[in-house]
Amino acid sequence: MGGDRGERQKFIFQKTLFHTAPVMSSSQNINAGTITPAVINPELIPVDSDPEEDLEQIQREAAAEQWCIEEGAQARVAAAHECNEKKCQERKVKEEEEWRWKEEEDKATREKALEEAQKQKLLVSCQLLLCCRKLIYFRC
Repeated sequence: MGGDRGERQKFIFQKTLFHTAPVMSSSQNINAGTITPAVINPELIPVDSDPEEDLEQIQREAAAEQWCIEEGAQARVAAAHECNEKKCQERKVKEEEEWRWKEEEDKATREKALEEAQKQKLLVSCQLLLCCRKLIYFRC
């Protein structure tokens, strides 16, 4: 009987220790989901803690986390600003190069037009001179 009593206590201990999840048939497991026991680390449960100190600790941790978030956001904003400035500079350089190229092209076009005008003027002058000579020659 003494051996039976030890076996009985062991069975009761095991029953209370592992009786956290109800036993279900396989069809019930599919429909209801599986319940698993939660394991809690006793070191994580605060003993004789002061609520004010806990609140202050939580507030300090929240403030530190907020600071990290703000620092990260500021760094991203600074990086975006730098990227925008770089793109703006590149666009400005490109526009200046295009402007110089257009100015050079316009200058070449003006010089060519001036050269053509001078050729035309010279041609007209030569034709006028030739006409004058012919007039003089035929009058004589």
